[in-house]
This record gives sequence, C-alpha cells and structure tokens, in this order.
Amino acid sequence: EGLTIVGLNWRDERADALDMLRQAGNPYHAIPTDPDSDVAVDLGVYGAPESFIIDKQGVIRDKHVGAVTPELWRERLAPLIQRLQAES
Repeated sequence: EGLTIVGLNWRDERADALDMLRQAGNPYHAIPTDPDSDVAVDLGVYGAPESFIIDKQGVIRDKHVGAVTPELWRERLAPLIQRLQAES
C-alpha cells in the first residue's frame, strides 16, 4: 500500500517476461526494458533479482540482492519504508 513498484526487464525477452507475469501475477506499476544494460550498469546490478528502495527524492536508500522473502519484508524492508513514509 502506498508504494509504486517498478520492475526492470533486464535480460529477458519481452514475451518471456510477460508470460511469467501472467502466470505469477504482476505487482508492477511499470516495467521498462533495459536491452543494453545501461540502467543495470548505472545501478550496479550484477545479478537478478535485485531490489532497491528509492525515496521520493530519487535517492537509493537500500539495495537487496536475492529474493524478497516474507522475513526480509517484515524485518528490513517494511520498517524502512514505514520510516521513509513518516519522514515525508
């Protein structure tokens, strides 16, 4: 709630990515593609999945390499997001 989730299609064919989202569900507000890895390089991405928490000013406040598990969400990401929302 209150979050904008943006995915980045980094190394997948568009049709394959859309098929996966149809099967698994699509939580994303937008999914730009990065065919030349320009965005991934700028963000320092070296493997997928990677998740970034970006504040309203566009500052990366956290980065996680790997899957977002319920435990990670509960213990690290949700508290950070709540704090950022309270600050704005």
